[in-house]
Amino acid sequence: MLASETLARHFPRSTTFSEFAQRTLDNPYTGIMSELFLEGCVLAMIAEATRLIAEDSGRREASGLSTREFERAAAARNIVDRDIVSPPSLAELSRLLGVNVTTLSRQFRLAFGDTIFGYVRNRRLEIAQMLLRNEALSIAETGFRVGFANAGAFATAYRKRFGHPPSADRRER
Repeated sequence: MLASETLARHFPRSTTFSEFAQRTLDNPYTGIMSELFLEGCVLAMIAEATRLIAEDSGRREASGLSTREFERAAAARNIVDRDIVSPPSLAELSRLLGVNVTTLSRQFRLAFGDTIFGYVRNRRLEIAQMLLRNEALSIAETGFRVGFANAGAFATAYRKRFGHPPSADRRER
């Protein structure tokens, strides 16, 4: 990693990537089948990471933002992703990044096609969907874990985002 040709790159969180990572942990096979299964999962994760990086590059070009402005919006996204349940306020985020609220909001919308609040809501719901499918949690507990204080508000937002109630994705106990 210390070689000058090496480039480290952050990419946005992805439920698809997380699901493949979870599959590697839940490997149902042994022996050679286990190795083949893990290899397939790793290849799928590499493909998803490549897709995410290419998608970000395309977004930067399409946004009309300079590289610096896009990187600032991406930094805001990374900060929000680190604590999606209780992200910093818009004022705190703009202070952390050294830009005013209006500029940060405009750059984020141009870069990612959504407001910061909209991004947070959608990420929370994507994480909730993954939890519902993979964990034996109640709907209220799932909503609470991703930052919704009210189960009704969670269910309404979930239905609006995915077109069906959270119970349709709920893993049976």
